[in-house]
Amino acid sequence: MTDLQRIQTTLASSPARRSAPGFDVWDLDTGPWWNLFTDWKSLERTKRAVLAAIWDTPELLFFVPSTTEMATDLKPFLLASDSGAWLVNRERSPEDFYGVDLNEGSWAIYASAHPCRVPLPNTFKTSPPALMRFMREQGVTVLIDAFYDDWEWRVAVAGP
Repeated sequence: MTDLQRIQTTLASSPARRSAPGFDVWDLDTGPWWNLFTDWKSLERTKRAVLAAIWDTPELLFFVPSTTEMATDLKPFLLASDSGAWLVNRERSPEDFYGVDLNEGSWAIYASAHPCRVPLPNTFKTSPPALMRFMREQGVTVLIDAFYDDWEWRVAVAGP
């Protein structure tokens, strides 16, 4: 099973929801309201499993913080910045990365052979077809976009 298939299987067998039928764009909602209506512990396990799988992808990983302070806090995990995206140091584990307090803003991480030439779209406001088109045009195979305070993730898998 490839890393992308592992991500797809993890999402399909979790409480994550597809944003639209027929597209590999998934929502993982763990905010305070969703804690009342869904299995948030399972969603947290799903987040950790997806992050571990993206760590294993053969492409480079790029991190896009919403604030420069967030990049400072994650300095041990980041190697270099190029056009707003930081190259991720995968010598550190995904568990260590997720253990850093990422609750002070939004962030994104994506797998690609190179950093995106244009800014990432707001995946929460972009339609799944438009998001897939963006990912294919930019060569992004997997994208995790974490909304403010890490309560909601949108995960998109476009494949190679």
